[in-house]
Formats: sequence, structure tokens, C-alpha cells
Amino acid sequence: MGKLLIFTLLIFTAISCKNSESGDIIYKDTYNVQLVGLNKKTGAIKIVVGFTNQFEKTDFKLKEMDIDISIGGIDMGTYFSKNTLTIKALSELKVPIEYGINNEKLQDNNGEYSSTFVVQLNGTAIFVNEQGEEQEVKFSHKESVNHFASKKEKRRKDKGEGDEEQLSRSEKRKNKKIQRKLIHHQEEN
Repeated sequence: MGKLLIFTLLIFTAISCKNSESGDIIYKDTYNVQLVGLNKKTGAIKIVVGFTNQFEKTDFKLKEMDIDISIGGIDMGTYFSKNTLTIKALSELKVPIEYGINNEKLQDNNGEYSSTFVVQLNGTAIFVNEQGEEQEVKFSHKESVNHFASKKEKRRKDKGEGDEEQLSRSEKRKNKKIQRKLIHHQEEN
């Protein structure tokens, strides 16, 4: 009976000393993939990468992240960052990323762009807790992205910077009033 009691106490002590918390940090998704500034020489890809911390009591800091980026099958380079963002226990972290791209790589021989680009991301994020224990999270994302330039971007690309683009709203309104008066005056004559 004494041996059984000592054995039970040893097992109880071993279990209570062991950290019973377990979990992972997992990649959740990539959001808001955008290609911006395609009307300029240098543009950018903007994305938000989401992670979930499944640990009940442990916070982690994002130590570093690298992402290999390809657009339309063309290697655009590697994004690398050393952030100090914190992901709390049982929560999500969304990491905004902006990476400059050379637009000339995406243009065809006529200087035009495809209407749809396939964006491929392959990355690794390393998180570390207060004890220095690391969690490495690998992720991959592939998505078709349609680039729709704003009307202002299209006008600038097609016509260049015109005088009307440089006018303020009030100046444009004044010009429209003058045009209406001229049309009304011409109709009277």
C-alpha cells in the first residue's frame, strides 16, 4: 500500500510539473491581394496574411517572415521582414504586407498588362514566445487577381497628365457652369 501511494504521488508530481498546454500557431488565410500602381514604372503588391494562435495561455511575437512572390509565373523576388507584432493566446493576427514590384516584368511586348494575374506566395513565418521557443509556420497561397485601374489611372496612362487633371473640384465646377452658360447663350441666338 505504501509503495502504491508513493508511486501515485510520483505520477501526480510528474504530471503537474509538466506543461500541459499544447497547441500550434497556424496559417489561416491570405486576404486582400491587390496589385497597385501598374500605371507607373514601379508598382506594389499588397496582401494581408492571417495566423491563429491555438495556445491557451502563451503569447508569441512574430520574429521574422519571408515570402517568395511570383506573379503570372514571373519571379518578383522575396519579401523579408523582422516584425515585433504580437499574437495573443487564442487569437488571430493579420499581418499587412506591401512589396514593391517592377511593372516592366509584367508587361507584354506592347507595354500592356493581362487583365488577370495569377499570384503565387510561398512563405515562412517564425514566432517566438517569452521562453525563446520558436514556432515555424509555412504557408502557400495562389490566387487569380484582376487588375482594374481606376478611371484616373486609365486617363493618365492613355492621355498623360492633362490640364483638367490638375484642376481642383471648384475649378472644374466653374468650368462646367461657364460651359452651360455658353451652350444656353448659343441656343438663344
